[in-house]
This record gives sequence, structure tokens and C-alpha cells, in this order.
Amino acid sequence: MNLPPCEMWARVGSFHLGDPAFKDKDYLFLAFNASKTKGWFAAHGWEQAISDAYAKGFESFRKDERNAIVLSCSREFYGFLAAYHICKKYKIFSKSDRVLIHEAMRKRTYTPCDISFNQNTHEVTISAAFNSDRDQQASWTDDEPPY
Repeated sequence: MNLPPCEMWARVGSFHLGDPAFKDKDYLFLAFNASKTKGWFAAHGWEQAISDAYAKGFESFRKDERNAIVLSCSREFYGFLAAYHICKKYKIFSKSDRVLIHEAMRKRTYTPCDISFNQNTHEVTISAAFNSDRDQQASWTDDEPPY
């Protein structure tokens, strides 16, 4: 893959989680020089999809079956990556559960969220309230503890 100017990158998204239903491949980039990176994508035929929708310094681009998420903040980048790895470890294929995990990890929920791990049952629970007046909760169990 011909890479844009960036500090680091990672494979993310449903396809890389191992969900066979998805064919699109998502990539996450950390780029401190957003204008240079944005220019690279434009020059290589990528279409801009979303800008600043989820976080300050958030850009996304699409070309064929590839999606690129570009973040200019390392805190946002590592929060996104941590959430992705939790989803991968626990094989979370439900989009609503993945969104909840990403929101919780990046501290972007509209109200405080709780993350708990029961060492006896190995159950992870994330609870958060969003702007829809109803609480959302996701929980799952792994056969082995995450350490």
C-alpha cells in the first residue's frame, strides 16, 4: 500500500476484526500535518468522506473498498486504536456495541460511562447514556481473561 505522509498507521474496522460480512478495509492514520496528508489523498484519487464528525482533527477518505481515517491528535488515535483492539480481542461484531466501546474509550459519550470487568466471570460491561434519552449497555464474556 502506498502510504500518505503520516506518523503511524494501523489496520482497523470490521474486515480486520475478522467479520466475514464486510469487504471494506479500514485504515487509521495519525498525521500531524493534516493539510499535507489531505493533499496526498486528493492527489491519489481518494474522495473525502467526513471531516471533524467524531473528533477535532478527524478526516476520512474513501477509494474503492478502502476507507482511511486520519486523526491529527495522538490521544484520539490511541483511544481509537485501544477500542479497536478491545473489539478484536472479544470478537465484537455488533456495530452498536463497537460504537459504544469506541465512545467509552475516547471519552466522547454525552454523559459519564462506566467500564467494568468481572474477574470471576470474565465479563466486560460498558454502560453509557447518549442523547437519545435511553441508556445503552454492551457486555460480553471471553473464555480467558484479557491479560
